[in-house]
Amino acid sequence: MDNMREYLKKEKLTPKEAGELFIFNAIKNRTEHQSIFTDKELILIWDKVHNNSSASEREELSKYTRPLHWLGHYSHIAQAAYQQAQSGFTRIFFKVKYSTLAEKGLRELQDLSESLPQKQPNKKMSLQPLTVRLSDITYKSLSNISSFSEMDNQNEKDFLSFGLRYIKHGCVSAEEYNVVVGLLSELVNIPSLRQAYFIDLDILYGGLNQLNKDVTALRKIIVGSEEEKKKKKRFIKEFFPKINVKEFKPIEKNIDVAREHLVEYMKRDSPYDIINLLRKGHERSR
Repeated sequence: MDNMREYLKKEKLTPKEAGELFIFNAIKNRTEHQSIFTDKELILIWDKVHNNSSASEREELSKYTRPLHWLGHYSHIAQAAYQQAQSGFTRIFFKVKYSTLAEKGLRELQDLSESLPQKQPNKKMSLQPLTVRLSDITYKSLSNISSFSEMDNQNEKDFLSFGLRYIKHGCVSAEEYNVVVGLLSELVNIPSLRQAYFIDLDILYGGLNQLNKDVTALRKIIVGSEEEKKKKKRFIKEFFPKINVKEFKPIEKNIDVAREHLVEYMKRDSPYDIINLLRKGHERSR
């Protein structure tokens, strides 16, 4: 719609014209933090449709205003969920990072200890006790930064479990929200609506894919006795599992069902049911 402010001069607006003006105003506000119209002008646009309009015209206008109402509320919830997923990722990422650094250090310490002679040629200048003490201090320091030192600590387990839960819940919620944004964009036939409200998950998913690689590398360098290695591997499997980002997306079948019921739920002023439809489909498919 070119020269949108020119529509203010029209005595009456069609529901489509007014609806698109509302949406483009919201898009500009979201992307540029500026409005095309003032609040008084938005009321004027509304009146140009509602005054002396038929029920069908008012219903046609609601096809544009209801999606904006939904986006105005749910976009904040979705953004909070996305931030929760980022928080969970950060929590797991640093635990894997420091556990990896610790295992690398312990491996190097082990190799160094094995390379040192058991006895020094000159007994008066023996460094063996000092070497053992430094080795013990280094071992404890490295162990303290690793999650493996807390494998029996319930607080550590809860910390990691909640991190994984944050990732899953946040990503699933963001994916569901993005699907609905796409459906609403289709409904009003304005692609830029999706671009304005869509949550970009690419950076987070790139981080999660890299995290999977880091966990694989960690699994290959763990040190300790055979029993300790088995325990560490069980810990990795439970608290550093492989994360498949494709599992966060709603299945296509349920997206089609949501598309089919979108207008119906918008009319009933229960658009959150669309999210429930997608979530139930997600749960059934896992």
